[in-house]
Amino acid sequence: MLPEKPVLVAIFLIGALGALVIMLVVAGGNTAYPTQQQNITPAGIDTVNETSAPSPETVFCIESMTERRDLSPEKCEELDIPRSITEYDVVVFDTQKIRDVLLRGEPLTLSLGGQVFKTDLQEHTTDTESRSIGIYSFAGTLLDVEKSEVVLTVSDRTLLSRIRVNYTEYYTDSTGVPDTRCPERILHYAYSSDDVVPEGPPGRLDGSFLLLFNISNGEYPEIPRDSTADDFIRAGWELVRIDDADLKDLPAVNRTIRADGRSGIELTDDEFMTIRERYDGKIVEYNGNYYMISGYIA
Repeated sequence: MLPEKPVLVAIFLIGALGALVIMLVVAGGNTAYPTQQQNITPAGIDTVNETSAPSPETVFCIESMTERRDLSPEKCEELDIPRSITEYDVVVFDTQKIRDVLLRGEPLTLSLGGQVFKTDLQEHTTDTESRSIGIYSFAGTLLDVEKSEVVLTVSDRTLLSRIRVNYTEYYTDSTGVPDTRCPERILHYAYSSDDVVPEGPPGRLDGSFLLLFNISNGEYPEIPRDSTADDFIRAGWELVRIDDADLKDLPAVNRTIRADGRSGIELTDDEFMTIRERYDGKIVEYNGNYYMISGYIA
């Protein structure tokens, strides 16, 4: 039986987050950060284990495992945070503690916009390659919140997440810049969908990449490879059929489909926006095969 669309969307997002974390881990091991980024003088909580009561001004906080850094606008500019995000917090996570708590099957206590929630998460174990290098992905919900969804990927130094509460989404992303107070940790930024400028492209389109799965070839294990159009429609998916004329506007998708590739090709700004506007979150049919196609920013 084909799983319902919300379940598969969560799993697909895990794949995108996992791919992004792998890129950050690989890049982090070989990157020499500019001197000016090392001169950030953070303020706030002194130790990772010290906590304070969540305030309405806090966008995202994991209890006892988050520090907020209060930086000047000039220092924030050096972090290369997308300009489409108008409000955000710069934070540091105890990612190893977060990972250990989740692997024990215990909930996290979150503060989202000043409201406190607990998570109910399950590990996504099919990506053995990521797990073998210490990258773990989880999906689930917030306890006692009917319209909620949590997708989270964590490694030794990076936490990427998307959390939906009713009609608001909360995100955490990595800057790739070490914290000067705790150099073994990485500065992250947290923000909500309410603080993103709706029009215009995201701020870092020079780092957008393709994520593509050929469902009909069995590349997406959560969906049976013999699924039909009727199966997808019954499960709540929108089906989009494309042909060679459409692929002329999708050169990276075209190359990937014809080479049986899966992900990682860099996208132009135009192709990224075309994918986001026409195909993201949908099932794409081409030449008798079904695909999931998305773009992500790194």
